[in-house]
This record gives sequence, structure tokens and C-alpha cells, in this order.
Amino acid sequence: SEVGSGAMETPMSERERRNSRWGLDEECRSRLQSTLNNLPSSGPPRSESYGDTASSSGDAAGSPSIEGVQFPPAEILDIALEMYLYYFHPTLPIIHIPTFSAKNAPRPLLLCMCLIGLSILGTAGAAKFVTRTFPVSNIAVVYAL
Repeated sequence: SEVGSGAMETPMSERERRNSRWGLDEECRSRLQSTLNNLPSSGPPRSESYGDTASSSGDAAGSPSIEGVQFPPAEILDIALEMYLYYFHPTLPIIHIPTFSAKNAPRPLLLCMCLIGLSILGTAGAAKFVTRTFPVSNIAVVYAL
């Protein structure tokens, strides 16, 4: 079989990327949130809004909070996962994209992928969430080892 003239520089074609969701739905979001909720906290909770990053419905502030920080909606986490796979993965390709499924990925791995993607997203709300969640995510990774 012949490979097309455009070598695969990104995980998927531009058309596929626009139409793709990585399967990070409300169920995955709940699993990630429960992973963080079940770990010891690394300090006193602080109340912050995640409202700077709106979902397509414009209602990001309705999400339940974790340790005083609003947990991003599933749609934002899915976008963050896409950012990870599109921008970060080519630099450090540790995920086998054809078989990747957010639903089947280990929670600590998925959480780290989302945090990297949120960092790339770069909104104020994403930055606050990453800053406050990163220390706890390290605990999740250590527990998973």
C-alpha cells in the first residue's frame, strides 16, 4: 500500500480532528473527579471559579467543585485531551493513537494528559485548575505505580 504525499505530522488529519471527540464524556469526567476526590488534599481548599473557560452552552460554572476548585466540564476536558494529542503527543509519542480510548485509559494517565492539554489551552480558568490540581495528580500517579 502506498502512503500519501502528506506524511503524518499530526496524530490525525485536520478533517478527522475537527470531527473527533476522544470519548471523554461525563462518565470519564466523573471518574477523573472521583480519583482526585479520593486522594489526600495537599492544603486548605480555596474557592475559585472555572468560569473563565466556557463550554459551548456558556455554562461552565455549573460543574461541581473539587476541593474548592471548579472541575472542568466534560467538553473542556475533551478539548484539553485533543490539545494534548494534537500539540504535545508529536513531541513525546507515548500513546498509541489508533487504539486510544479515554474510557479505557488509566485514570492517572488520562488526568495527566488532560492537565497538559489544559496548560496548552491557556485560559485563566484552565491555568488555575492545573496549578491547583497538579500536586494532587502527582499523588494519583504515585498510587497507580
